[in-house]
Amino acid sequence: MEDLGVYMSVRSAPIDEYRERLVARREAVKADASQHRTLAGLRLFTGLVVCVVVWLAARQYPVSLWLSLAPVVVFVGLALYHGKVLRRARLGARSVEFYENGLARIEGPWTTNDPPEIAAINLTHLYAPGLDIFGKDSLFGLLSTARTRAGEAKLAGWLSHPASREDILDRQQSVEELRNKVDLREDIAILGRDVRAALHPERMTEWGQSPVL
Repeated sequence: MEDLGVYMSVRSAPIDEYRERLVARREAVKADASQHRTLAGLRLFTGLVVCVVVWLAARQYPVSLWLSLAPVVVFVGLALYHGKVLRRARLGARSVEFYENGLARIEGPWTTNDPPEIAAINLTHLYAPGLDIFGKDSLFGLLSTARTRAGEAKLAGWLSHPASREDILDRQQSVEELRNKVDLREDIAILGRDVRAALHPERMTEWGQSPVL
């Protein structure tokens, strides 16, 4: 029974950590949304002030230089800060999704669809269809947190071919090193989408193999 208690405490630790972080990230997103609405209202008001100043200047009313520049400077400052808030909110939403997906993998139910280039493996592989390794709600979908095409291809290769004992031990060591680095895994998850959109492994391979001119 003691061993069972230890096992249950170890099993519950990731769930508790993910739940706490999910609550915190949701609160941060809510705060950013409130700040976004406030800044949007201030930008609108400042923009109207700028329009009034321009109208007065066009009507040749005496308007001081400082009075003309002040609302413009405030508007630009608000726009720059608003952009930072919007980016923070966007990344915060990705963090929420990261922990929601993590809890879904631990607790269930969860549902996934493979990327098209990975799903195509299911059509020709010897044992993948029978073992649900690829496809909807597959083993690949459960395990994959990759954020690049190269990472997805690497995991698909691991699941498609047997590994030596040395390779398995090396992978287990890597998992052990990353297991408690939740902040790092969160950063990779939220920033990986930008990398995925910009990085194309096929083009990088072609460039690397092209002759030097």
